[in-house]
Amino acid sequence: MNQWIRITGIAGLALSLLGAGLADDNRAGAAPAIGAAAQKAAPAGSTVTQDGISLSLGKSFYDGNMIEINLKRSGKNLSGGMTESRWDAASESLVMNKGAIQNIEVLLNGKTIRASSGARLSSQPSALLSPGANGDSAVLRLSDASWLGPKLAALPDTVRVTLKVSLEGIQKPYTLEASLQKQQPKNQTVLKPNISKRDGALTVTAAKVNRTATSVRLQLIMKQVKPESMPMFEVYDDKEMLVETLMSRGSDDNSKNGDFYYDIHLKPLDPGVKSITLKPFYPEYKEPGATSGPYKLDGNGELVKKAVKALEMNIPVK
Repeated sequence: MNQWIRITGIAGLALSLLGAGLADDNRAGAAPAIGAAAQKAAPAGSTVTQDGISLSLGKSFYDGNMIEINLKRSGKNLSGGMTESRWDAASESLVMNKGAIQNIEVLLNGKTIRASSGARLSSQPSALLSPGANGDSAVLRLSDASWLGPKLAALPDTVRVTLKVSLEGIQKPYTLEASLQKQQPKNQTVLKPNISKRDGALTVTAAKVNRTATSVRLQLIMKQVKPESMPMFEVYDDKEMLVETLMSRGSDDNSKNGDFYYDIHLKPLDPGVKSITLKPFYPEYKEPGATSGPYKLDGNGELVKKAVKALEMNIPVK
C-alpha cells in the first residue's frame, strides 16, 4: 500500500485522523496527538471557559467538499498563537505557550473516526488544523475519503461534529459541538472532464471537479505512478493566479489495479473563472541525485521545481 497525505499552508498544525498515515507539511514540530478525556459538550456557538481562557466555535459550513469549523480563543496574558509551537533542540521536545492547541479528538455523529469509517486508513476522513485570521483563531477542515477510490462512502448529509480540544496549560479539554447540514448551493458545478496527459509510463487523469462558492475539489487518477517519482501539483486559474491548496491526500489502497487516487481541496475561485490549469512538477532535492531527504531551496527560500510540461492540463470549472 502506498499512501500519502500532502499538507500545505504556513506552518499549520497537521491533524491526521488517519492515525499512522504519513504527513508531510515541512514542519520541525510534531502534529498534535489524537485522543482526550470526555467532558460535557457545549452547543454550537456557545463558549466554554476554563482557568480564564475561553474557547468557542465561530463560522462553520459543510459544502459537500469538506467541513470547515472556525475556533476562537480569548483570555488574558496569552502569548503566541493557538497553532504555534517551536522545537527545542536542547530538550528535544515541542514547546508551546499556554493556550496553544496541543491535542484534538474528533467525533462524527458520536463515533470515533475508526468506528464510523473502518480500520483502513484510506477509508477514513482526514483533517487539517491551520492558523486562522489572527493568533486567537484556528481553522479545522475535515474531508471524507470518498474521492480516494471508486466505491467509498461520503459523509452523510447531516453531521454532528464533536471536538474535544486540549490547550497547553489547561488540565481538562474543552468540548464543543456543531451540527452541520450539507449545503445544496444553487451555483454548484459538478463536472467529469476526464482529461488525460501522459509522461512516459505515467498517466494523469483529471476525473472529477466539484466547485462551490466556498471551495473546489479536484480528483486526479494516476496510473503507473511510483513512490519515488510522485509528482506534486500546483493549480492556477485562467488569470494565471496561483490557487491555494487547502488540503490534499492520495492513496492506491482502494483500487484493485493499483491506480493512485489523489484528492485536492482548493480555495474558492472568483465567480468569473472558467477554467484552472494543473501544473505538475518534481521537487529538486538538496543532495544531487537523491530521491528523498530535504528539498532544495532557491535564494528566496522557495522550493526549486522541475516542471513536467507533458502532464500540464487545462480543466474547465464552469
